[in-house]
Amino acid sequence: MDKIVLKSKIKSRYQLANPFSSDTRHERMIKNGTVDLRGNLITEDFGNGYV
Repeated sequence: MDKIVLKSKIKSRYQLANPFSSDTRHERMIKNGTVDLRGNLITEDFGNGYV
């Protein structure tokens, strides 16, 4: 039989209050499948003075 070893780390109050502290916002957005709308802008020049 294999020996199973469980390692438990004691979490601080800060880690318990913020479970997302290890991930960046971009990584969380990828995991959740959300869309980042910050750069969602396309500028089109029609050539007649209007954009």
